[in-house]
Amino acid sequence: MFLEINPNGAWGFVEQRTGLPISDAIADWLVETDNRDGS
Repeated sequence: MFLEINPNGAWGFVEQRTGLPISDAIADWLVETDNRDGS
């Protein structure tokens, strides 16, 4: 597991090196969480 707490962090290299859709997964999770709140 990789957790970047720095708001200016550069974690994109993990996605590039592994080929995992990390940004997409985070975006999907944020939208799903927002929808649960009735927004």
